[in-house]
Amino acid sequence: MLQQHLQHQQAHLQALAAVASTSGDSRNGRLENQNAAASEEVAKMDEGASIVDVDRLRGLGSEVEKLRWLVRAHVEGSEIQAMFFDVSVDTDPDEIACVEAVKLLKRIPRVLRDHACSEMIKLLHKDSGVPKMEECDRLIMKIIRRACENEVITLLQACEQLLSSIDFTMKTIPINREKVDFIAAKFIELDYKGIRNILKMIVENLGRVPPHLTDTERAQMAPVETLFLELIDRKKNHSPALFVITEITRMSNNSCAYMMPRIARKITDIVSSFRPLAEITTMIARSWLFPITAHVNFNVNQHTWKVQDILSPRLYLKGHLPFNNESVAPQTYLQYILLKQPRNQDVIPFIVRSNNSSHHPKLQCDDMIPILIIESMRAMETTEYALEADENQYTWRQIAHLFISCLYSNHASFNKILQKLHMMLKSHNYRVARAELMWVLLQFVAIRIDQLSEDEMKGVEELYKLLYEDEPTWSGCSTDFHRMARFFGPAAIWVQFNKRASMNSSIKVPPVPDNLKGIVEQIQCHTNYNFGDALVAVAGNAWTSNDKMFQERVIDVIRPTLDAQLGEDPWPLPFNRRATGRITSLDINLLDAFTFRAKDNLIRYLLDTLNAYASTAGARLPSPACIDTLVRIAMTLEYQFGLLPIHKMLHTSKGVMNIDLFYMVTEMLNYRLVGCRIPVPSRCALIQHVYLLMGQILNSPGTFASSIPGGAPQQRTNWPLTQLYMAFEQLIMRHALWVPPNELAPFNTSLLAIRVNDGGAFCRALTHPELFNMSSNDPQGHVSWICPEITSGPCHCLQRNAYG
Repeated sequence: MLQQHLQHQQAHLQALAAVASTSGDSRNGRLENQNAAASEEVAKMDEGASIVDVDRLRGLGSEVEKLRWLVRAHVEGSEIQAMFFDVSVDTDPDEIACVEAVKLLKRIPRVLRDHACSEMIKLLHKDSGVPKMEECDRLIMKIIRRACENEVITLLQACEQLLSSIDFTMKTIPINREKVDFIAAKFIELDYKGIRNILKMIVENLGRVPPHLTDTERAQMAPVETLFLELIDRKKNHSPALFVITEITRMSNNSCAYMMPRIARKITDIVSSFRPLAEITTMIARSWLFPITAHVNFNVNQHTWKVQDILSPRLYLKGHLPFNNESVAPQTYLQYILLKQPRNQDVIPFIVRSNNSSHHPKLQCDDMIPILIIESMRAMETTEYALEADENQYTWRQIAHLFISCLYSNHASFNKILQKLHMMLKSHNYRVARAELMWVLLQFVAIRIDQLSEDEMKGVEELYKLLYEDEPTWSGCSTDFHRMARFFGPAAIWVQFNKRASMNSSIKVPPVPDNLKGIVEQIQCHTNYNFGDALVAVAGNAWTSNDKMFQERVIDVIRPTLDAQLGEDPWPLPFNRRATGRITSLDINLLDAFTFRAKDNLIRYLLDTLNAYASTAGARLPSPACIDTLVRIAMTLEYQFGLLPIHKMLHTSKGVMNIDLFYMVTEMLNYRLVGCRIPVPSRCALIQHVYLLMGQILNSPGTFASSIPGGAPQQRTNWPLTQLYMAFEQLIMRHALWVPPNELAPFNTSLLAIRVNDGGAFCRALTHPELFNMSSNDPQGHVSWICPEITSGPCHCLQRNAYG
């Protein structure tokens, strides 16, 4: 037996000698020749295997166990290497082992090769019993790389196996830099899913890094740190940003990775770029969008991103957003970011899912509004601009609109807001913007004075005493509209309170503070006002709930500026028209000094003036000053306060019977109010109503009036009707251009769905241009009142926004 074994060893020696003689002249020959020689040697060993080796392999029973035995046997050393060391010097034994390992892997089904490599890597475990762990780690790395080069395993499998073979605890084996360098050089060839798998493995293993690293261990971790920074670099875009932030958020806050300065700074930058506003826009891939409701992909009818209305607002579905444990927490900060956006009051109805069990969504406006107010007051303490500057007033206008919208729609509680403000201002001495805060409170008090409770009035009193501990003094001129309106704001609140007491004697109204009695008496006793005086706005804000006082102290003062006296000659206009000779509208600064409720009273007065002029045929037209003032007020109010009254005027029970009034309203919508935010249903209903009345004018001209002497139009070429026709064309074109992209689809659908008394001619004008004004081709004899080339504008705009 021993003699036979020695014969086999002698044959092995001759084979190795042949390999060495082939490469003796050139030790640094090509690797392919060396591998071929090694393969031939392994083949000879397989053909004439010794009795000992064959018995061992037969006893293992599987290719995986053969692979593990091959690595262990090579590391532990063999009789051949010990006996013939001088011959094997020129032939790397690792190459022979790699070739044999690759052959074993080829015999394994492809789907199981990854598992076979994992079993081989288990030799690196502490309890595996392998004595030379570093040599074993080096050999396994070579086997995996050789298998990847020969396409036995995929590149992703090779990278994953090399990562899993790294001991991040650094207790057993030092980190082999060659593994990390191989991954860093090859990962660019992977797709984004493969890169995400590698990133995920690194994130999981970074948590195993010991909290205390020596200088040597820190140097070993440097390549891994560099690879991780390369993978998460958003500028290089190796993987979608959504995947990057998802994996980063999986890291615990106490992960040892944060001890590495470069990783800590990089993660901080990435996380800060995904603030809640960015999360809201992630689903539409526009992180720069501001505000979100203006985007073409924003759909108010979809509930997948809205806040669920339960005990506390939470995100209903967040599958399209980065993974975050805060998804199940109340979205307070999310609401805070949303409410800070411009036009924030437009966002409120769309951020909460509808719930039949609750009349009003449970938003956290009671918490958010006081925070926004306190932040604004803090900014006023250190601002470099004057308090009445546009930069500062923009913020307070947004707060006023948000404050009124939330309270008006019952999203917030006035009493709770007052309590929170009192608590915050008691601990923060912000007093520079105290007049602005009282002005915001006056806005709501003037609107809901009839419904204020005793607790709410008491809360206003306590807040005033906290803010105004000193004696307020006025220093300025009577034309300083902004400062005077704010200075007299608290006094106007108590004038409103006194009106509340006169309406209901059982209500206990807080007494006027001592430092405010003189100012309140001045408002109540002052009766003579000059136009252009800021006291007109003060009186208007104080007497909004008293129609008689508002008429005497505001309307009667501004009427000479907007309307002519009786007997005054009108201005002649083209086509023998006549108009009131007033062209200077109310100063915009004066209008800004009025509260929302005061502006509403002014709008009602101006609309009554328009209706009075348009009530009879041949009457003079309203003055340009009256029309311009109406437009100015409407532009500074929300739709329900400014434009809705104008819209309702066209829907009166009697209907509009004056072509000129109709034309003026259409022109206001075309050139002055086109950029105002009008809800899509109201915008479409307005256009439909204008089109309907145009048909009525043509079908029954005798029922409509015009300011041109001679009565109503009798034919289609009449000039007033021609003007109205052109204005209506502009109405459709301009609204099509100004409608937000996400509203174009319902806008066009509404226009196509018009069914009016003309038998659907509007719809046919959109779809069949050849029927335009060709009654002979129309079986029912209907005629379209609008050009199909004009009505096709909205369709072109929709197509351009959808595909452009």
